[in-house]
Amino acid sequence: MKPRILARGSSESDELRAAPPTRVGLDGWVWIIVIAITPLQQLLFETVSSQVRSLPLVVAALSLLLGRVARFRGQGILTAAALLIVLAGFISGTNSSVSASAGVSIMLGLMVALVPSALAFQVRRSPTFVRNAVIAFLGVQTVSALAAIAQMAGASTFGIVSIAGRARGLAGHPNVLGIMSVIAILILLEMWGRRTVNRGLTLLVLLVNGVAIAGSASLSSLLMLAVGLAFYIVTIQGALRYVLCTLLLVALIGAVVSSNGDLTTLIPSSLESRIDEVTEVDGDRASWNIRVGAYGFALQSIGADPVIGVGMDTMNQSTTQPGLVVHNYLLRGWFQGGLILFVAFLMLTVLFVVSAARYIRQTDSIAPAAILVSMLAFGMTASFYTQSHYWMVILTAFIVMGGLRPKIPKPNPKRRPTTLRSRKSAEPRHH
Repeated sequence: MKPRILARGSSESDELRAAPPTRVGLDGWVWIIVIAITPLQQLLFETVSSQVRSLPLVVAALSLLLGRVARFRGQGILTAAALLIVLAGFISGTNSSVSASAGVSIMLGLMVALVPSALAFQVRRSPTFVRNAVIAFLGVQTVSALAAIAQMAGASTFGIVSIAGRARGLAGHPNVLGIMSVIAILILLEMWGRRTVNRGLTLLVLLVNGVAIAGSASLSSLLMLAVGLAFYIVTIQGALRYVLCTLLLVALIGAVVSSNGDLTTLIPSSLESRIDEVTEVDGDRASWNIRVGAYGFALQSIGADPVIGVGMDTMNQSTTQPGLVVHNYLLRGWFQGGLILFVAFLMLTVLFVVSAARYIRQTDSIAPAAILVSMLAFGMTASFYTQSHYWMVILTAFIVMGGLRPKIPKPNPKRRPTTLRSRKSAEPRHH
């Protein structure tokens, strides 16, 4: 099938109405599998093959060869950013290894350029693609969360145990478990509001993923969860907002009373230890102090050479100690890829934030925008710029939102609905 091209003067919504919906094809199910195993990608990367992170790019390349791609709003910006990413790899590689740096930049650039158009084709082609992908993702992630709960109890799941008291589930790393659990929760909240599934089951899966976040002891996940939940609290209308805020206040007061003022008694010991580890001001091994040192190292390097960068490959990613990378995707991009990569990441950030704002304002859906923006907030404390499982989440959320132009208009409450009677009365009478 050839990629669909908009006719002159036609809109994307006109094209969608003209094209009959079809069932998910074999290529669509391949993409659903790619999305479903996103929570497991880090584990597969460590235990099976490092090439697993190339799977989304391989499937996207096959989609392009088969013509299973489609245009979307904002594609020009993504393409320009992808070209800048590739260029940054070649230029920054002059300070390390051109081949190694360019290899990293080409993989990331192609993913940013190809994956969205392939996903746009699937979303546009079949109305059940997103639903099936969401169900598959939730199923895999919930199994991973259940494994995390077992690890919190001291058990081993497929030979995987907790690290320093932090559960990993089937995610390979506690932070990945926490992030994927947050994504599941934000999706489930949307499903709860739309009553698309049994509420008892939804609540159970919510609790499982909530416990997994606590077991992961990932402070970055808690930050992401706070940003994502803010979307729901801000967009909730009417009395429900006051009910939710009241419940939150009652829960907080009850927690203080039941803990005799010591809220640390209500959180898992692993999370409490993680908080102490991060916030220990005078500790030489405090995570916060170490990260601040990495930020300072990166800023000094940028000040010495603000244009070129040290190289996008792993040989030059370390800062104050071997293996310690900059935990901020914008700063790390500038440090390793130079000014060009920083501009590319900044372009993507602005594009995603603007698209999320338009989506929230013009539709009655929350989850895609909440996931997209909360992932960006997580990126300000993480080093995910080469991890395709995080980019898959971001790019998928962007395409589900319809790029820069939402495909699901919000109902206008001021417009009177057209009934069958009103349509009949509006028709001219024939004598």
